[in-house]
Amino acid sequence: MPVIRFGEKPKEAMQWVWENWNKICDFVPSPSVLYIPEEEKEKKQPSLRIRTPDGEYKVEYGNWIVKGILGKICIDGGNIK
Repeated sequence: MPVIRFGEKPKEAMQWVWENWNKICDFVPSPSVLYIPEEEKEKKQPSLRIRTPDGEYKVEYGNWIVKGILGKICIDGGNIK
């Protein structure tokens, strides 16, 4: 699935699905860390975590990761600080 750009201000979004794993790793800006929690690893559709300088985000399978104009990440599933 490609990166989608939308809205008046430049934003990009990518959906968390297995087919996008490598693309998501490149999409999420450094120094963020992506990982799948141990309790999620056996699931077919695990949630993903993104640790950023602003906090830690939980991304449910199928949710969108949005990157704003300054490279800030926001998730339609919300922040789990």
